[in-house]
Order: sequence, then C-alpha cells, then structure tokens
Amino acid sequence: MCRPKDEIPYNRGGPFKVNPNSRDRVILMADDDLDYHLILKCALSEVGFSGMLQSVSNGVELMDYLHHRGKYKCAPDPDLIVLDMNMPKKDGRSALQEIKGDTSFCHIPVAVLTTSTREEDIKACNRFRKCTYAAKPATFKEWISIIDGMLREHLPSPCPTAPLLDEGIDYIDCRPLPGAELHQ
Repeated sequence: MCRPKDEIPYNRGGPFKVNPNSRDRVILMADDDLDYHLILKCALSEVGFSGMLQSVSNGVELMDYLHHRGKYKCAPDPDLIVLDMNMPKKDGRSALQEIKGDTSFCHIPVAVLTTSTREEDIKACNRFRKCTYAAKPATFKEWISIIDGMLREHLPSPCPTAPLLDEGIDYIDCRPLPGAELHQ
C-alpha cells in the first residue's frame, strides 16, 4: 500500500506537472523484483503521475509486450520503459540493445533503474539517445526524486503550439550518440 501523502513531504519544486492527457501515458517497468514495481507505483502516485503503469518481470516478457505477442496482444504502447539490468531469461542489457536497435522501438525513452553500478552498464545506456541511467535508491524520498527527474526528462508536458516534428524531419534518429561507442 502506498503511504499517505502527509507521511512523505515533497517540496522539491512541487510535484511533476502532468499534461491534460496524462491518463493516456503508459510507463512499462521491466524488473523481476515485484517490490520495485510497488515502490515505483507509489513514487509515481507521489509525484502526480496519473497514467498507467504496466509491469513485466524479465526481458523476454518485455520484448513480447513491445511486439504485442501472446498475453500482451492488446497491450498499450509505452511512452517510457523503466528497465532493470539484472533479470532472468533475458537481462536488461540484451533487451536494451534490442529495443534501441529496432526502428519500431528506438524512439521509446528508456530509464535504466538498477542495482548495477558496472561501468559497462552505464556506458551501454549512455551510448543511446533517450536513455538515462540511475542506481536504485535506498530511501523512498530518493525514489521520488529520481522518478520526478525521469518524468521531467522523458515525459515533459507538451507545448500545445509546438509541431510534433521539426520541419523537414520525417524520421526517428536511432543511431548511437556520436562518440559514445562502447569499447570492449
């Protein structure tokens, strides 16, 4: 159960301001530890996110969800993926490579939220566009801060007068960021 709002003061510039269509926003969490799904749900509620949180427990389920296979046939497309690196069946590293290497999914922002602090994992995330990395926090207050930052970066409220695409651009750039190649 989520904590009542009065138990966790939240003053860091106010809660995340969701756009009027926030109920249409979908966050997909891929993590094998169900406790983290509950913590994320509570943190999202705390920062004012009123969209949908979907959950999968490994990289195979994540890819099935994205491809609308099996029980995920009618699943809504995610606006943000929260990804753990250490999962069974297919880990987050493999899933991240597959997501960012597929033009159908590479536009989806990925927030890696994991216990791993391996430099290779951080570099793997940093080489892609729309990918951020954070270590799982120890306190709920830190969770709120991280989730708030992820939402502000990856799901900002759209400007109602801004065009969806810059003029003359009709593609999604899925290439790794310049100079961000992985060195083995």
